[in-house]
Amino acid sequence: RLQRDFRSAPRPGQMLLGRRMTLDTAIEILIVGNRYRPPLIQPHVAHLPHKLLTADFDPPPTWAPAPANQGYTNNHKNGYRAFRGHQEAWKSLEKPIGLAFEDDAVPNRKDWTEVVNYMARLWLPDFELVALHGRQHNANLFDKTIVPELGVEVWQPKAPDFWMVGCLAYLMKKQTAQRLIEFSLDGTPIDIYLFKNFRMVLVQPSPFTHDMHQGSLMDRHQ
Repeated sequence: RLQRDFRSAPRPGQMLLGRRMTLDTAIEILIVGNRYRPPLIQPHVAHLPHKLLTADFDPPPTWAPAPANQGYTNNHKNGYRAFRGHQEAWKSLEKPIGLAFEDDAVPNRKDWTEVVNYMARLWLPDFELVALHGRQHNANLFDKTIVPELGVEVWQPKAPDFWMVGCLAYLMKKQTAQRLIEFSLDGTPIDIYLFKNFRMVLVQPSPFTHDMHQGSLMDRHQ
């Protein structure tokens, strides 16, 4: 395992005039929500500038997933809506960096903004996507860099072909997000698309918990 020198950059909590628990001014929060339930993440970002997007998007009457993507889910209509929700959220981004949350993300540490700021400053410049949460991955398929001051590791896939799900929380640059915005939906779930098409790193353990007591973001009207 490698160790990246945390001291080479300002501590994230000191980036804005010494204030802590805030985000770098280059980062904008985007919440992908569901208009049928309250967003669990919103109270945790109420003190920060953020956008909540809850519009529904029905697929066109003639739309169908590509044959190769039929097996990803039993409800492709809701998968379509979830993907479109992420696309519309990124369309609204006005700052250089977006921090996207699905509405059922809940911070599990008080200094989560320090983790986000650190990843945005020291890792996002060299990668296209920083995943702040991920599931169903094989730890042996990643190289790991220790960040002892934050109590996390940054995992980099050893090869581009790996499996991971979860788009609960992630960082991307505005220019990178244009590829996501322009993608023609073919039944690929949003998280599978992200991890297979963008050079990425993963933060472990995640500073966010996936709180599913309200069900899935994809649980919308039929």
